[in-house]
Amino acid sequence: MHRAEQGFTLVEVLVALVVSAVLLMIVIDGAAGARQRERSAEAHADAVRLGSAILSQAASSERFAEDHGSEAGLQWRLTRTLVARDPRGLFALTELKVDVLQDDGPRLESFVTRRLERISQ
Repeated sequence: MHRAEQGFTLVEVLVALVVSAVLLMIVIDGAAGARQRERSAEAHADAVRLGSAILSQAASSERFAEDHGSEAGLQWRLTRTLVARDPRGLFALTELKVDVLQDDGPRLESFVTRRLERISQ
């Protein structure tokens, strides 16, 4: 006599659980990677906004007092480099560079501009 099957065997159920677990791990890993990329893109956008603002402010004012600082988990550093001086001693071409870094590590963005400044006598 032939007996009718009443359901799944234990091995079939275990195989289905293992396959489901592996697929779930792949999906969770992909979601975690997407969140990390989103945070990285957000930090980079913040670095661009901060660096642009600092550079704009430093280039527009005669004497920008600060040369470093931190804001919203980002650090910034402003460096001024004399590029050239007018032979008559009236003007100087200065390069302004702003580096924006994460508090815990790597540089995110750099901004550079040059400015012609009158030398006070």
